[in-house]
Amino acid sequence: MSYFEAKGISKRVHPEKPGYLFHNASLTVSQGELVAITGPSGIGKTTFLKCLADLIIYEEGECLLQQESRKSFTASNWRARVTYIPQRPPAMPGTPLEFLDRVKQLKAQAARVTQFDDPIKIGLEWNLSEHLWYEEWSTLSGGEMQRMQLALGLSLKPDVVLLDEPTSALDAATTLLVEETLKKYTVIMVTHSQEQAFRIATSQLQFHPPEHPGTPARTEQRDVEGSRRGFDWQDAWYSAQSGRETPRSTKSGKTNGTNGKKAQDGRLAEILVQERVQ
Repeated sequence: MSYFEAKGISKRVHPEKPGYLFHNASLTVSQGELVAITGPSGIGKTTFLKCLADLIIYEEGECLLQQESRKSFTASNWRARVTYIPQRPPAMPGTPLEFLDRVKQLKAQAARVTQFDDPIKIGLEWNLSEHLWYEEWSTLSGGEMQRMQLALGLSLKPDVVLLDEPTSALDAATTLLVEETLKKYTVIMVTHSQEQAFRIATSQLQFHPPEHPGTPARTEQRDVEGSRRGFDWQDAWYSAQSGRETPRSTKSGKTNGTNGKKAQDGRLAEILVQERVQ
């Protein structure tokens, strides 16, 4: 039984004109899974993510959370449970903790029967200093702001987290730390990195370019070959010790290289192994 499901989502390029940006896009997500959305830039990945969050009106299809249709929720209640976190936070006044206090006072959040997590503790897992939570948003760096808004969103404990390139402003070591945390949540995430999808995703929704001009993008959900179930610290240790690419597990249990060049997985694995040994 799926935890979250999108059925036949279709979005027109323009509401009053023919032609779809994407048509009949569907996905299913079990609780605790992470689905990576991949594809070329400008093909509709972020728009699709916003459709799932009910931030953009779509012409066809429906979304369900624990078998309940979006129509069973108010817009604000849906967004509190299926939460979209953008790639870049908007300019906001005050400090991150002041912003969190305002969010918690919203009716949709206040009505939820849940104990929120501490974003400061989440941020500490990513080397985000506690004092930064008391600084003005405008004084933070891009990487600090990206981690701040992600920690804030996760602390509210949504049922499904919708992420748009959540590590785009982060270095390799911090990216791995964030990825480890994301494995604890139910996540649908846009990424342009196939290596990242390989490391942490359980399945992948691929957006394929249109077959002909004026036709919609095609989508396909599939299991990630050698997904995070096949990426473990034995592989990471192998990569760190030997300096070679990390072997990739396949469905047959065999391993593949990466055509002679060191894989991004190996580089990131080496960084994280060194961090843990210290």
